[in-house]
Amino acid sequence: MSLIAVIAVLGVGLGVASLVVVLAISTGFQKVFQDRVLGVNAHVVVLKYGRDFEEYREVQSLSQEMPEVRAAAPFVIQQMMLSRGGKRKGNQATGDDVRIVLLKGVTELGATQVLDVQRHLVKSIVKGRVEGLRVEGTKPPVERPSGAGPEGALLGSLDEYLMGVSAEQGYPLEPAHGSNDVDPGSAEPSASLAHHVSPSGELPTVAVPTLEDMTAFLEEGDGSWDSHGDEGFSEGVDTLPSEVDEAAFFEQESHGREVGPGVLPGLLVGVTLAEEMGLGLGDEVQVVSPLLGSGFGWSQSESSVPQQGQFRVTGIFEAGFQEYDSGLVYADLREAQHLLGFGDVVTGVELKLHDPGDAEVMAGRLDRALQSGPFHTVDWRKLNHSLFRALELQKIMLSIVIATIIVVAAFCVIATLILSVLEKKKEIAILKSMGARPGHVLTAFAAQGAVIGVLGTGVGLLLGGVVGAYLEHIRFPLDPEVYLIDHLPVQLDSLDFVVAGLVALGICFLATLIPSRWASRLIPVDGLRAG
Repeated sequence: MSLIAVIAVLGVGLGVASLVVVLAISTGFQKVFQDRVLGVNAHVVVLKYGRDFEEYREVQSLSQEMPEVRAAAPFVIQQMMLSRGGKRKGNQATGDDVRIVLLKGVTELGATQVLDVQRHLVKSIVKGRVEGLRVEGTKPPVERPSGAGPEGALLGSLDEYLMGVSAEQGYPLEPAHGSNDVDPGSAEPSASLAHHVSPSGELPTVAVPTLEDMTAFLEEGDGSWDSHGDEGFSEGVDTLPSEVDEAAFFEQESHGREVGPGVLPGLLVGVTLAEEMGLGLGDEVQVVSPLLGSGFGWSQSESSVPQQGQFRVTGIFEAGFQEYDSGLVYADLREAQHLLGFGDVVTGVELKLHDPGDAEVMAGRLDRALQSGPFHTVDWRKLNHSLFRALELQKIMLSIVIATIIVVAAFCVIATLILSVLEKKKEIAILKSMGARPGHVLTAFAAQGAVIGVLGTGVGLLLGGVVGAYLEHIRFPLDPEVYLIDHLPVQLDSLDFVVAGLVALGICFLATLIPSRWASRLIPVDGLRAG
């Protein structure tokens, strides 16, 4: 083989190797982004127009009956503010203490089987497991009456409780809301006080216990005042609510769970968010919604006080996406529902399939099963359409650009064959004089060019595989704020090798046609004269 033929082989090989590496990197980006997107997003999401997705249990049951579905779970999601203790100005948190985050409420099934949250945990109270998100004993929320905010609900419950206690003691009270209708300048007593006014118009005389009476009551502990004289309290009147009544009231106001010091629901935060805020396992944080309670959030409360709740960091996860690691937190579904205050409703139902490639077909089937209406489905590709479309276009354009290297190397093949034709003009003329057809000559030179192409392609595939494996091994670092991931992803796919090889062979074959055709049309007399 001549020197120029060797150069042609090396040129084709370098072009093929470059194409293999570029395809491997592009495939790696697609694979990593797909894995990480599916780590925090489900394959199919069922949503409902409006804010009253109360039928989520029926939708979840219907979805799980389909054989393609591996698991299904409800979720809620809302933009919130996350703050922690530490540097403060008075009672206000400083800017360094507050972050805008997306709070996602999930079930244990959703966190472990629908999403890959457990696999992404870096630190947790129980190593490698999602634990402690829900306080033991938390009950599902009840639907709050329309227009009643969190404060209204609390006052309503307290009013009812006090009215019940007063009725048991023989002093029934009218609802306090009726007092708003009384003219402030009127001398008439309000209806709520009518039961305590004597026929003569005088208020009843109430005895105030002395220090000795209170001391005797505390010592006896019988729950009644034993006063002396007609002005004392009547014996047997219980003036304080019983422990059972207190327990029932606070059980209702604490969402049905036992409250006590240190009992807080758990929160999973991203690793970047934890680093920026200095959070560690066990730290207490406050989740606040400036919209809920102001008429702009999901809960149309009349109150202007934001919804807020205390949580404890029970895990730190690393999804690999900067936007998720710095702006997403997970809480238990029930705890999130109680915090957000819109009752037993959810944002949607997430589905995980056995094969993510079936997501688009499965979303269509589920749409038909739900008979559309207020429901609609979104698959993971549609949910991240812009990202994956950009990756596909990037892969195509880079492949076209790198393929030009093979085109340049093909010119070496053309030059090699042209020199070969010039050197062998006399031999070509003799063969044609002996009866060789032009097609035979064309085939001979095309075969020579094909050998160069095959050798160059083989060298390139081998070199590209070695370079790709090396890059995959060293994990070349990248800036996560720019590329969203911290290292260069490389995915050596057999399909990429096949594509690169076919492209190189095709270019080399086309390059042989020009000199081979020229040699086949050579006139024997000209060849003999030149020889």
